[in-house]
Amino acid sequence: MGYLSPAQQENIRVYREYYSKFAKDFEERTREEAKIIAETMSKWVNLSNLKILDFGVGTGSVWEQLYRKGVTNIHVVGLDVAPGMLRMAREKKIPWLEVFEKQAEDSDYTNHFDVVCAHGLLRHCANPTIVVKRVHKALINDGQFFVADLSIEDDVLKITRKLTSQIRDYLKRSKRKSSFNLADDELVRIIENVGFQKRRYEKFICAIPSESFENIRNFFVNKTMFGLYTYKTIPSKHRKQCDKIFLQTIKEELEKPVLQRRILVSILEKVKG
Repeated sequence: MGYLSPAQQENIRVYREYYSKFAKDFEERTREEAKIIAETMSKWVNLSNLKILDFGVGTGSVWEQLYRKGVTNIHVVGLDVAPGMLRMAREKKIPWLEVFEKQAEDSDYTNHFDVVCAHGLLRHCANPTIVVKRVHKALINDGQFFVADLSIEDDVLKITRKLTSQIRDYLKRSKRKSSFNLADDELVRIIENVGFQKRRYEKFICAIPSESFENIRNFFVNKTMFGLYTYKTIPSKHRKQCDKIFLQTIKEELEKPVLQRRILVSILEKVKG
C-alpha cells in the first residue's frame, strides 16, 4: 500500500476492523438505505445481462434486495476489505454475486464492466480520486458509475463534526482523514474530473427514530465510527464532561429526537476517450 497516504492506510485499517466486528449491526441500521439504493438502481439502470463491479460490497444487502425482487441474469463482483461483512454476503447465497477480500484501490480490471457501484465508500476515503480512477479504468466505454453515499447534510455527519470540534482536547491524535467534509456537489465534481458525465442526481431521506436524546447518544457511541474510534478513546476521567457536551450538542442540533439520514444517489456515464 505504498502508494496510499498514511491517512488512507489508517482509514482502511479502521474500516476493516470496525465493519468486521459490527457487520450485523451495520446491516440492521442501514436496512432502509439499502432499500432506497436498490429501488433507485432498478429504476435508473436496465440491469439485464450486465456485468457489475461493486466497490465496498459490504454484506451484500443491496444485492439481496434486488435478488428478492426477482433480478436475475446479471453477474456482480463485490470487493471489500472487511472479512466479517464478506462472510455475511456469502451466507446470503445469491447465485450471481461473487465477493472477494480486496481493496478498491488495488482493483486491476480494465474495460471489463458495464456498471461499477460505490455504496457508502467514497466518503470514507482520504482521497476518493484514487478509487474513482480505478472505477474509470474498470468500465467499458459508455459504462456507468452508480454512486450512493451519505449526504454532507446528514444529521449524523453534522453532529459528528460538531462533537469532534468540541471534545478535541480530550481525544487522541489520529492519522485518519476522510472526505466527509466535502459538499455533495464537490464530491460529484471530483468524479466528473476523472472522466464522467453526470446523468441523474437525487437526495433521499430516511429517519432513525429514538425515544430520547440519551438513546441517540447511545446510538452514536455504540453504532457509529465516531463512537467506536473517537469517543471511546476518551480517558475515563473526562467521560462525564464529554457526556455533558454530547447531550447538549445533540439537543442543539435536533428539534426532536429523530435522526434523518440523507443519502445522495447519482449515476454518471464514462465519457468516451
